[in-house]
Amino acid sequence: MRSNIRLVEDIVKLIREYRVVNLDIISSKIGLPKPVIEKIIEKMVEDEVIEVQIVSYEECGKCPIRNLCAFSSKPCEKKLRLYRVTGNLET
Repeated sequence: MRSNIRLVEDIVKLIREYRVVNLDIISSKIGLPKPVIEKIIEKMVEDEVIEVQIVSYEECGKCPIRNLCAFSSKPCEKKLRLYRVTGNLET
């Protein structure tokens, strides 16, 4: 159980560092597969530790993850699920 708590802490720390991230960024920085991270993220959203924002940006210059995204050379073709830390986290 302790490893799950540590993983949540690492995800929150990562989100705070970048302010807003998507699943790809979390997965690559934490080093776990997307399905594993996705389940943890779903639980964190349910517990209101983080919030999800679904966005679509036609111009990369307006996107909050433009410097971290693999699609920075072309407009987004899909909606992104971005995650931010909420004020409900006790740290």
